[in-house]
Amino acid sequence: WLSWIQNGANYDQTGEDGVVVPYVDGWTKSAIGGEFTSSTTMDKMLIDDYEITMNDFIKSHTTFIGQKIPDKKTHESQYNDINNLIGYKLFIPHVNIIKNKDNHTLNIAWMNKGIAPFYFDWKVKLFVIDYHGNIKNEKEIDVDLTKLLPSQKIQSVTELTDYTYGKDRLS
Repeated sequence: WLSWIQNGANYDQTGEDGVVVPYVDGWTKSAIGGEFTSSTTMDKMLIDDYEITMNDFIKSHTTFIGQKIPDKKTHESQYNDINNLIGYKLFIPHVNIIKNKDNHTLNIAWMNKGIAPFYFDWKVKLFVIDYHGNIKNEKEIDVDLTKLLPSQKIQSVTELTDYTYGKDRLS
């Protein structure tokens, strides 16, 4: 399977030659997914060859799997391991708020602990919420999550003019 991604392949089920084209570094552009093979037993892939199977997920930067997946009841531990491994896992390990003369500067560190990127250029918004739970303001954060590859960290800087430290919440 990994050699198909690197080198392309023939589709042996239909006898078509060269229809699987190489997609080297394709994981940086689009989601990689698939299903478990029917030609090998789940016990072989998830018990005997567990480390090989998990490394294949890592090397391919798998985002999703399906239709043929491990049975949760039969291989619960491996099922959970796979679900915890695949895809993107965006999180914020550090936030720093700096008080300036007329505003606050919000520095946010963003990280991806997953094995796949986030493929969509979704807008990230920050809400300033007052003591009563009302939204005072919403501000778009200048961050491109598609640039956040696995194990990388990026920074964003946002200026807040209507934030009162100690009274307002950020969400």
